[in-house]
Amino acid sequence: MNKKIGKFTLKSILVLLAIPIALLVIIFIIYYGMILHNGKLIETSLEPFDSVFKAPDSFYVLDATKWKREETIKSPIFTLCEEITIIERDSKLVKQITDILNNKDFKSITHNEYERRDANPNKDVHFWLASSADTNDVLKNYYPFEVIIWKNKTLYLFTSKGKEHRYLKSSITDDELKFIEELYNKRYGEEHTDYYSYNS
Repeated sequence: MNKKIGKFTLKSILVLLAIPIALLVIIFIIYYGMILHNGKLIETSLEPFDSVFKAPDSFYVLDATKWKREETIKSPIFTLCEEITIIERDSKLVKQITDILNNKDFKSITHNEYERRDANPNKDVHFWLASSADTNDVLKNYYPFEVIIWKNKTLYLFTSKGKEHRYLKSSITDDELKFIEELYNKRYGEEHTDYYSYNS
């Protein structure tokens, strides 16, 4: 009787251990597929982009020219760059940023071109914007999830809807760049102690 109980308990433990392991494997497969962007789990389209972006609730914005560390700069959604990141929640300003993007003529590009592996973001990026949206809403609308503005005024944008990922390229004008700079500087002065005072 004790042997049967022992065997039953061992089997139960193995089953319980197998479930989270199986879940981790599934999550890894999905995550790996998303990173590859190879069209098996997520489609990357190079068709002309003529859709309209929906304004998010907020934008995370960082000014890469303030970055003084040796680590490679990351998206403003990561805490690594929180000292140089602001969060713009003003709906009017968020809409203005979105309107700027909606007035662009975008060229569809590949994921590799979007990543620009030959470039150094610490030296070449000026502004980096990021946003998020409700999971259900993402199935129906395009949001500007990531906007990277390089110092040469080239603009790269990542968006998606459902299972389709889009990587887009355009440029930004001096007036549009000035608007983002003024927005950032105003909010930065409100949210941060002088970054240079403890990174100089």
